Amino acid sequence: MPDPKVMEQFKYQELDYDKEIKIGVIGAGYWGPNLIRNFVETPKSRVVAVADFSEDRLNRIHTIYPQIHCVRNYREFFTMGLDAIVIATPPATHYDIAKDVLNHDLHVFVEKPITLQSEHAAELVDLAASKDLILMVGHAFEFNVGVQKLKSMIDEGELGKIVDVEDEAENKTIEVWVE
Repeated sequence: MPDPKVMEQFKYQELDYDKEIKIGVIGAGYWGPNLIRNFVETPKSRVVAVADFSEDRLNRIHTIYPQIHCVRNYREFFTMGLDAIVIATPPATHYDIAKDVLNHDLHVFVEKPITLQSEHAAELVDLAASKDLILMVGHAFEFNVGVQKLKSMIDEGELGKIVDVEDEAENKTIEVWVE
């Protein structure tokens, strides 16, 4: 559980919407390319660099986005004047990388799960709060119109008693089992 005293100090950050946000992305495997594309297409964000251990993945990213600097070691990001780092690596690496990035005073967007241990997640929340940094976890379908509609239908009792809900992200389908 995050330290309540630290959380009290964690205030809403005013964002300068005219400022371009310079981003580094760690991980160009399964989900990384989707995040890279989304940030490239988002006004006022610029993907400056991508880090991945795989030279093949970096070559593929560089072919699509020749303006992006590709490196094998994300620690090179710390001298690039970035504002935020996106972490799209295997979950077992999230804690160590996010902690390292926060300790270099950069905002963090980390794919879910934030960490594999709740104590590590709480530590990251406390660290971000103590440095007045943003720590955000990616939940791809949290704001999806279909998911919101399904939640509304469940909340209103339109579907009856829910027995099970399964979602298949790969095929973008949700199955709801009712009695």
